[in-house]
Amino acid sequence: MKVLTFGEIMLRLKTPEYLRIVQADGFEASYGGAESNVAVSLASFGDEAAFVTKLPENPVGEAALNELRRYGVDTSLVLKGGPRLGIYYFEKGTNIRPTNVVYDRAGSSISVADSSEFDWEKLLSGIGRLACQYGRPVIALAGSVGPGSDQLLKRGIQAVFPIADGPITLAESLARAPELITAAAARSARLIRIGGNLCRRVDVIPEYRV
Repeated sequence: MKVLTFGEIMLRLKTPEYLRIVQADGFEASYGGAESNVAVSLASFGDEAAFVTKLPENPVGEAALNELRRYGVDTSLVLKGGPRLGIYYFEKGTNIRPTNVVYDRAGSSISVADSSEFDWEKLLSGIGRLACQYGRPVIALAGSVGPGSDQLLKRGIQAVFPIADGPITLAESLARAPELITAAAARSARLIRIGGNLCRRVDVIPEYRV
């Protein structure tokens, strides 16, 4: 299976053991993000996984890139440039105290990147051609669907579904990301299944000419 994920990879700073952020003298550093984690997981299972993002052209950005390569993720489509890598601080919950995450991603390279910087024709047309070859639909899950999303339909994408279920802040969308993505995937799968069932039940009506 060939998979292309697009999103943000961030520097993850975790407090030792169960310490709170305000108690910690140091942090355990690693790299992660929802989309990059999916690519790493699929590559670990033997799939061909590529990740697309934009990283700063400095040692921190290179370290994030090396982390992906270490797990066999294709990073040939990653753009270089921009001011910085996003960071999130993570403190693990214990007993009745929940896990807490603090995001510091304002001004990160991917968040200030312009969509015109990415070669969408190259990124998406290959997916459309491959899916067409095997008779499989191609769907896109996006944070929201607005003007311009119809351009995806010209590049082999059959449908675009929003992930957010209404107006939502960035902080809430990040906190609810697993729940929202799972629900959006389930909705799109149900629609595909319904569409398939309808196609099997519809009789072909011959064309009538006057």
